[in-house]
Amino acid sequence: MVDGNTDYSAMEHFARLGYDVWTMDHEGYGFSDRTDSNSGIMVGVADLLSTLGITHALAGEVTAGIACFTEATSLVRGAAAGRVLTRYGYVLVLIGRPSEALAALNRAVQLLQRADDRLWEARARNNRGRACLALGDAQQAGVDFLWAEEWFRLQGQQVEQASAQLSLGSAAGAAGQIPRALAHFHRGNATLAGSGMFLPEAAMAECWTLLAAGLFTDAQRTASAALATAAGLRGQGAVMADLSLFAARAALSAGEAAKATTHARHAQRLFAAQGRTVFSDVARVLQIEARLLAGGPAGPSLLRATVAIADRLEGLGAE
Repeated sequence: MVDGNTDYSAMEHFARLGYDVWTMDHEGYGFSDRTDSNSGIMVGVADLLSTLGITHALAGEVTAGIACFTEATSLVRGAAAGRVLTRYGYVLVLIGRPSEALAALNRAVQLLQRADDRLWEARARNNRGRACLALGDAQQAGVDFLWAEEWFRLQGQQVEQASAQLSLGSAAGAAGQIPRALAHFHRGNATLAGSGMFLPEAAMAECWTLLAAGLFTDAQRTASAALATAAGLRGQGAVMADLSLFAARAALSAGEAAKATTHARHAQRLFAAQGRTVFSDVARVLQIEARLLAGGPAGPSLLRATVAIADRLEGLGAE
């Protein structure tokens, strides 16, 4: 605020509109102190670009998000670069590019280890575990998730500890250890309780495991509840697309073709608008499956559409 200028502050304006508003204090800016550990203006710029990159990605603006990270990685080295790559890896997993994510996160872990930054190393490992899981390596994913959970616990990072516990559930589910997976989900949700935080990846992981266990009604309930929560939040375009895809899978598994079609169409529209081509095609495949489930004709046009989608996915190197 500026005395005598009540409309001067943009933060105050957005707060009045109902947004949660925050800012960061960087050493060396304005009247901020400068200490021996001062990281310099470029580190602050890279941090802001990384935050903006994630914001763009979650809103479904993938190209803009990638551009932010490309610029951020060109500005910094060492631990600062490791922090940028940790967030970049998260985004790459989100948009369906796990091999690139794994490469970025391997580098992030190396840089953060050298800097002895254990908290950010835990974050990098947690994200690397997600990349490994997407690539089918549940064993390595579990190692990373377990390491991250312990360091989050030691650092008192309750929400991130819950995220790692839920991710352990995903790894166990992928390994076919359903009772163990459900136990991890129970622990994670208990840790998260009372924090007021919404972790959409938790709902997706639990939904996937419930589907693997054949608990289709429970999977539908989980996906629907998460969709309802996400719908009430701003800037969750990417999350809404992902959750709609999971809801479509759950409905299809439960034999509810109409619901599956509705969710899959919604997911396809969102993915297409976000430039997430692989997931858009996956949503289209689910629509085809739902059509067949409902007794629709499997004529030449449907076959051609299926082959065309398969060719596009192969050309994109979908994993």
